[in-house]
Amino acid sequence: RCEGDDNRGANTSDCDDGSDVAYSGATEVCEDGVDNDCVDGDSTCRLVGDRSLSDADVTVYGPGTFAFSGDALASVGDSDGDGGDELLIGAWGYTGLGAVYMVPSTSRADGTLGSFSAIPGEANGAYFGWAVADCIDADDDGFGDFVASDIAADSGAGALYWFDTVSTYSDASAAMAKLSGPIADAALGTAVSCGKDVD
Repeated sequence: RCEGDDNRGANTSDCDDGSDVAYSGATEVCEDGVDNDCVDGDSTCRLVGDRSLSDADVTVYGPGTFAFSGDALASVGDSDGDGGDELLIGAWGYTGLGAVYMVPSTSRADGTLGSFSAIPGEANGAYFGWAVADCIDADDDGFGDFVASDIAADSGAGALYWFDTVSTYSDASAAMAKLSGPIADAALGTAVSCGKDVD
């Protein structure tokens, strides 16, 4: 039996004798205020320093010129049962309609968004895919839902479109629900986020 509080005693391989989660060989938990593995202090959860784009594991190019692909990104949970989250990528400038692409977690090769499932905007001059966000499972199908916005819809009033992650949509007009902005040029959907259940 070790002597000391809570059965902990002095240990030269332990960087904090007062903590049972800090010792040599422990798994580091980023930004928890503890140097869990006793190496270089508490780690950060974010990338820091300079990074080169050439160091990326996978590069996915937009579907066309001035598509503005990647201005909006969201992780939307595992919609295909492969154990990994899918990635939503907005391309609001694509073909004058805009589009939202769903990239499966199993995609590990360089390529273009054109090879993935897409939902195009519903009208010319649209900015569909301006913003995207992961949301709760509102239709109770066991899979998450997501919203995508088009700030140019309905004479600039803007609109939010609600989708589930497992259905196929011909375009944004087939969304489960659409919420339009209150007046022309309101640009509803400039930013979107799905909050918690408050009621």
